[in-house]
Amino acid sequence: MMREEDKRTEASVSGLTAGKCVAEEMLSASAEQTRAWAAQLGHALEPGDVLALWGELGAGKTTFCQGLAQGLEIASWRRVVSPTFTLINEYTGRLPFYHFDFYRLEHPGELEELGFRDYFWGNGVCAVEWAERWPELLPERTQVITIEVVGDETRRLKRWSPCGRLNGEGAGD
Repeated sequence: MMREEDKRTEASVSGLTAGKCVAEEMLSASAEQTRAWAAQLGHALEPGDVLALWGELGAGKTTFCQGLAQGLEIASWRRVVSPTFTLINEYTGRLPFYHFDFYRLEHPGELEELGFRDYFWGNGVCAVEWAERWPELLPERTQVITIEVVGDETRRLKRWSPCGRLNGEGAGD
């Protein structure tokens, strides 16, 4: 029998991954491996790419963003932190990197005030922590990164892409 918490978790993931297929999967034994996998993805990202990050508190979403920043050639990637209170942090590298956190958003109007569409449909790369709170705001082309805690340091990471675009071709929506 499925616990109520597991049902809520499954529902929030399925809301983000509907219409998407698993493009990549890895088992990470450390934060360093998670960052390295994310850096590899960061090297391949193109202007307009949006990533929705899903994982419980402490799963490694911000660690993943540090790796993305490294792959986007952001010199200060080690200083990437979750924008929990600022809602967005901006970094300059090979491409602009916009790191969002929807955790404390009370309503979508707060994002409207930030001009989120300019970011999501702009020339940079966006990563959104706690994206399951407002999935309707994300472009259809959004890739989803799920991070599942399977041990003290071990994480199962999956990259979900819109079916038919599994290798991350093109960012246009």
